[in-house]
Amino acid sequence: MYLPKSQKQDPLTNVNNELREVDRLLAIMPEGSASTVLCSGRRRIKGILNGKPHFYNQQELPLAKQLMYKKYLQIKREELLKQKKLLEIQNDYDNHWIGKANRFLLENPAQAELIADFFTDKTDPLYRWMAAPASTAAPYQEKRTEPSPAGYKVRSKSEVMIIVVLLEDGRFFRYEDPLCLNGKTYYPDFTIRDPKSGKTFWYEHFGKMDDPEYARKAFAKLTDYALHGLIPSVNLIVTFETSDQKLSFPQIRNALSLIDL
Repeated sequence: MYLPKSQKQDPLTNVNNELREVDRLLAIMPEGSASTVLCSGRRRIKGILNGKPHFYNQQELPLAKQLMYKKYLQIKREELLKQKKLLEIQNDYDNHWIGKANRFLLENPAQAELIADFFTDKTDPLYRWMAAPASTAAPYQEKRTEPSPAGYKVRSKSEVMIIVVLLEDGRFFRYEDPLCLNGKTYYPDFTIRDPKSGKTFWYEHFGKMDDPEYARKAFAKLTDYALHGLIPSVNLIVTFETSDQKLSFPQIRNALSLIDL
């Protein structure tokens, strides 16, 4: 059985292709079966031939090899059928269930705001810091147009997605909190404080990286951050997005895993 490795398709399609090839080969296999057994201290090939138990001799070795390959194909077929069933379940989960709770919070910001407090430990001293009104010092306040579960508007749907994950994970965070670095004030998208380690992390999402001017400014900001001790994968969380490659919930969760390292 040979399937070209250059065929890059989704796993379920690959399994179905393999199944078709296995079925094609099984259809042309001879009748009978073969397996090796230990007999009088020597390894022999035994099986069923013409409906009867049979020991294969040296002249029948090519047939025995075919029947042994047939046995392999039968086992392979069972394995592929199990794999297919699991992939179908996985696809159903991916297409209909994964992120469903995330989407509830994302698509119903008014309802999500009502339950936001249930995700956060109100007894932690950081809760008061988080619950204080969001800063309005950042420029272009009129661009905050997207309602969020945190109770204030933000600049993009992607930032709403980040807030959804931060809330679900019980993180303590503030939106566009002023950050003064060497006399210059920045407004990182999110400032996150971790009660376990006592560390502060900053999160910047860059959403138009296919715009050359936007990308130039984004990397200039990252350079400024690095010069002042905000280092990606150390204390600065960074995600990127283009018009073709949209931000996803798994991408956000993977980026936030830095906090728990």
